[in-house]
Amino acid sequence: MNVINNLKSKLKSRGSFLLEALLSVVILSVSITLVLQSITASARSVTYTADYTEALFLAENKMFELMEQGFIEDGFKEEDAFPEPFEKYKYSITAASADNSPGLSSEEAENKINLVNLAVSWNSGKRNNTIQFYTYLFNVAK
Repeated sequence: MNVINNLKSKLKSRGSFLLEALLSVVILSVSITLVLQSITASARSVTYTADYTEALFLAENKMFELMEQGFIEDGFKEEDAFPEPFEKYKYSITAASADNSPGLSSEEAENKINLVNLAVSWNSGKRNNTIQFYTYLFNVAK
Protein backbone atom coordinates (compact mmCIF):
# COMPACT_ATOMS: atom_id res chain seq x y z
CA MET A 1 0.00 0.00 0.00
CA ASN A 2 2.90 2.30 0.77
CA VAL A 3 4.27 1.83 -2.76
CA ILE A 4 0.94 2.89 -4.29
CA ASN A 5 0.78 6.03 -2.14
CA ASN A 6 4.35 6.92 -3.14
CA LEU A 7 3.48 6.47 -6.83
CA LYS A 8 0.34 8.66 -6.49
CA SER A 9 2.26 11.46 -4.76
CA LYS A 10 4.96 11.42 -7.50
CA LEU A 11 2.28 11.67 -10.22
CA LYS A 12 0.58 14.57 -8.42
CA SER A 13 3.86 16.47 -8.03
CA ARG A 14 4.66 16.00 -11.76
CA GLY A 15 1.24 17.36 -12.72
CA SER A 16 1.56 20.38 -10.47
CA PHE A 17 5.02 21.12 -11.93
CA LEU A 18 3.57 21.03 -15.45
CA LEU A 19 0.73 23.33 -14.38
CA GLU A 20 3.18 25.77 -12.75
CA ALA A 21 5.36 25.81 -15.87
CA LEU A 22 2.34 26.42 -18.12
CA LEU A 23 1.10 29.23 -15.88
CA SER A 24 4.56 30.83 -15.87
CA VAL A 25 4.69 30.77 -19.69
CA VAL A 26 1.24 32.39 -19.92
CA ILE A 27 2.16 35.15 -17.46
CA LEU A 28 5.46 35.78 -19.26
CA SER A 29 3.82 35.96 -22.71
CA VAL A 30 1.13 38.39 -21.48
CA SER A 31 3.82 40.56 -19.89
CA ILE A 32 5.93 40.63 -23.06
CA THR A 33 2.85 41.48 -25.16
CA LEU A 34 2.00 44.43 -22.90
CA VAL A 35 5.57 45.73 -22.97
CA LEU A 36 5.71 45.53 -26.78
CA GLN A 37 2.38 47.33 -27.10
CA SER A 38 3.57 50.16 -24.85
CA ILE A 39 6.81 50.50 -26.84
CA THR A 40 4.83 50.68 -30.10
CA ALA A 41 2.44 53.28 -28.69
CA SER A 42 5.38 55.31 -27.42
CA ALA A 43 7.06 55.26 -30.85
CA ARG A 44 3.81 56.41 -32.50
CA SER A 45 3.48 59.19 -29.95
CA VAL A 46 7.03 60.40 -30.58
CA THR A 47 6.43 60.49 -34.35
CA TYR A 48 3.15 62.38 -33.95
CA THR A 49 4.75 64.89 -31.57
CA ALA A 50 7.66 65.48 -33.94
CA ASP A 51 5.28 66.10 -36.87
CA TYR A 52 3.11 68.41 -34.78
CA THR A 53 6.15 70.40 -33.58
CA GLU A 54 7.45 70.77 -37.14
CA ALA A 55 4.04 71.99 -38.27
CA LEU A 56 3.97 74.55 -35.44
CA PHE A 57 7.39 75.91 -36.42
CA LEU A 58 6.38 76.12 -40.09
CA ALA A 59 3.13 77.89 -39.19
CA GLU A 60 4.97 80.35 -36.95
CA ASN A 61 7.43 81.10 -39.74
CA LYS A 62 4.60 81.64 -42.26
CA MET A 63 2.74 83.87 -39.81
CA PHE A 64 5.86 86.05 -39.39
CA GLU A 65 6.11 86.32 -43.18
CA LEU A 66 2.49 87.49 -43.30
CA MET A 67 3.11 90.10 -40.62
CA GLU A 68 6.16 91.38 -42.50
CA GLN A 69 4.02 91.84 -45.62
CA GLY A 70 1.75 94.13 -43.64
CA PHE A 71 -1.92 94.46 -44.48
CA ILE A 72 -3.46 91.68 -46.58
CA GLU A 73 -6.44 92.65 -48.71
CA ASP A 74 -9.89 91.21 -48.12
CA GLY A 75 -10.52 88.08 -50.20
CA PHE A 76 -6.85 87.02 -50.39
CA LYS A 77 -6.42 83.25 -50.76
CA GLU A 78 -3.25 81.20 -51.11
CA GLU A 79 -2.65 77.46 -50.96
CA ASP A 80 0.71 75.80 -51.43
CA ALA A 81 3.13 73.26 -50.01
CA PHE A 82 6.17 74.19 -47.98
CA PRO A 83 9.55 73.80 -49.73
CA GLU A 84 11.89 70.85 -49.20
CA PRO A 85 12.45 69.13 -46.78
CA PHE A 86 8.95 69.98 -45.50
CA GLU A 87 6.98 69.09 -48.63
CA LYS A 88 4.56 66.88 -46.72
CA TYR A 89 3.15 70.01 -45.05
CA LYS A 90 0.69 72.21 -46.92
CA TYR A 91 -0.66 75.60 -45.96
CA SER A 92 -3.74 77.64 -46.75
CA ILE A 93 -4.12 81.37 -46.09
CA THR A 94 -7.37 83.31 -46.33
CA ALA A 95 -8.14 86.91 -45.41
CA ALA A 96 -11.56 88.36 -44.76
CA SER A 97 -12.80 91.70 -43.54
CA ALA A 98 -13.23 91.85 -39.80
CA ASP A 99 -16.38 93.96 -39.99
CA ASN A 100 -18.32 91.21 -38.20
CA SER A 101 -15.94 91.23 -35.25
CA PRO A 102 -17.46 92.14 -31.89
CA GLY A 103 -16.62 95.59 -30.55
CA LEU A 104 -15.88 97.16 -33.95
CA SER A 105 -18.19 99.52 -35.73
CA SER A 106 -18.56 98.97 -39.47
CA GLU A 107 -16.69 102.23 -40.18
CA GLU A 108 -13.73 101.17 -38.03
CA ALA A 109 -13.51 97.71 -39.54
CA GLU A 110 -14.07 98.60 -43.19
CA ASN A 111 -10.73 98.22 -45.03
CA LYS A 112 -8.79 98.69 -41.80
CA ILE A 113 -8.77 95.30 -40.11
CA ASN A 114 -8.74 91.89 -41.75
CA LEU A 115 -9.02 88.51 -40.10
CA VAL A 116 -6.33 86.19 -41.46
CA ASN A 117 -6.64 82.41 -41.19
CA LEU A 118 -3.55 80.23 -41.62
CA ALA A 119 -4.07 76.47 -41.75
CA VAL A 120 -1.19 73.97 -41.89
CA SER A 121 -2.10 70.38 -42.77
CA TRP A 122 -0.20 67.14 -43.20
CA ASN A 123 -0.87 63.43 -43.54
CA SER A 124 0.35 61.06 -40.88
CA GLY A 125 -0.46 57.52 -41.95
CA LYS A 126 -4.19 57.41 -42.57
CA ARG A 127 -4.86 60.55 -40.51
CA ASN A 128 -5.06 64.05 -41.89
CA ASN A 129 -3.92 66.59 -39.28
CA THR A 130 -4.55 70.33 -39.38
CA ILE A 131 -3.53 73.27 -37.21
CA GLN A 132 -5.34 76.58 -37.66
CA PHE A 133 -4.25 80.04 -36.56
CA TYR A 134 -6.24 83.25 -36.67
CA THR A 135 -4.89 86.77 -36.36
CA TYR A 136 -5.95 90.31 -37.14
CA LEU A 137 -3.86 92.47 -39.44
CA PHE A 138 -4.36 96.22 -39.36
CA ASN A 139 -4.13 98.62 -42.29
CA VAL A 140 -1.98 101.39 -40.83
CA ALA A 141 -2.44 104.70 -42.69
CA LYS A 142 0.88 106.21 -43.66
